[in-house]
Amino acid sequence: MQRFLRRIGQLATACAVATLLASAPAAANPFDTFGYTSRAIAMGGGFTGAASSYEAAYYNPAGLARLSSPELGLGVLLWRPVLEVNGAVSPANRTRALIDAGLGTPIPLGRGLGNVLFLGVNLAFPGSTLYAIRESPPAEPRFPFLEDRNRRLVFNFAMAVRINRMFSLGAGLSLLPDVMGDVKVDLTESGAENSTSVDVRMHLSPNAGVLIEPIEGLAFGLVWRGANRTYLSIPVGVKAGEQLNDIDIRVLAFDYSTPHQIALGGAYRRARFEVAADLTYSLYRYFEQSSPTVHRYGADGEIVRTSAVGSRGLRDTWAVRLGGEYRVLEPWTVRAGFGWIQSPVPAQTGETNLLDGDRFTVSFGSGFDLAAIDGPPIRVDAHFAWTGMAANTDAKAAIMPENPGYPTIRGSGSVFSGGVTAKVRF
Repeated sequence: MQRFLRRIGQLATACAVATLLASAPAAANPFDTFGYTSRAIAMGGGFTGAASSYEAAYYNPAGLARLSSPELGLGVLLWRPVLEVNGAVSPANRTRALIDAGLGTPIPLGRGLGNVLFLGVNLAFPGSTLYAIRESPPAEPRFPFLEDRNRRLVFNFAMAVRINRMFSLGAGLSLLPDVMGDVKVDLTESGAENSTSVDVRMHLSPNAGVLIEPIEGLAFGLVWRGANRTYLSIPVGVKAGEQLNDIDIRVLAFDYSTPHQIALGGAYRRARFEVAADLTYSLYRYFEQSSPTVHRYGADGEIVRTSAVGSRGLRDTWAVRLGGEYRVLEPWTVRAGFGWIQSPVPAQTGETNLLDGDRFTVSFGSGFDLAAIDGPPIRVDAHFAWTGMAANTDAKAAIMPENPGYPTIRGSGSVFSGGVTAKVRF
């Protein structure tokens, strides 16, 4: 009996390990929450028609065609959520960091061709880890868009071609990892089949854009960003020995999903100022939320039990972003911006407790160009932004006392962020 109870405990431990391993899928472009580079963030993120450096690899690949010389940049973003669930402080309220690096450059094609082809790449990763992934039970209260959206490694690549003075085309790819694994747990006396393997594969999503500049200083951009995500698939096999049946399960999940997006933007630039605005439509109807699905298989390989999360019923949304900058002195520029993002999350009347509301962002920033005072060709930009979420209270449609959101659940809060980007021109 003691030996049998010990095996039961081992089996429970193995299942717990498998469940923890289930918390490992991820995906999305990390710039969808806060933006990319301090200049763009300070101007509200409306950069579809204004991007002119390596940040165009995200905002609009066609904007790379504005590069006149190579640029290399390095930046850091700090953000701090201040979120509450039913009046209690959320455990997600921790300061995080994101580090990014980028390169944009014309590609010389030979004599007489001039600047026709352009390249842009950027890399972003969390300050303390390369990847942080957590899958949660479907009923756990969480802020899907304000908690840990930027805690993953992302690589973006894009190229642009200038057709003529007025028209440019661009396209690119965003690379994210898919996590495949295999876990075997042998609870027999020999334990000979214990093994774990992890296979990280590439998942690519496309981006494409156009830029039209009908007159000097005026530009219109249109960009499509493909949906992105990281997929998790981990089979777990438990060999329990003679007294217990073997267990075969498979954990499937997504995380950090980014929807298909279509953005239309415009910008107007003069010698001392620039203004820009964007209108973005996001197809959240296909959004995958971070809760694992678990299949259990029988002896002949058929699925005998499934623990799955139902459809979230997210809806498509609109977002408006606008901003501007003004050169106060030759080396010094000030910036400000505003953004409104419609929430895709419906009323949480069922099992799930996704907390979200329309979000409003106010941003400020400044830039200093050292070359304007006979220094090196380096520009340093800094920004500060505040994002507020409209408070929202939902009541459950059924009696479910075991649900943490019953009888009502209320989410509210904001996010403070700031950062610095330094760019050097060659």
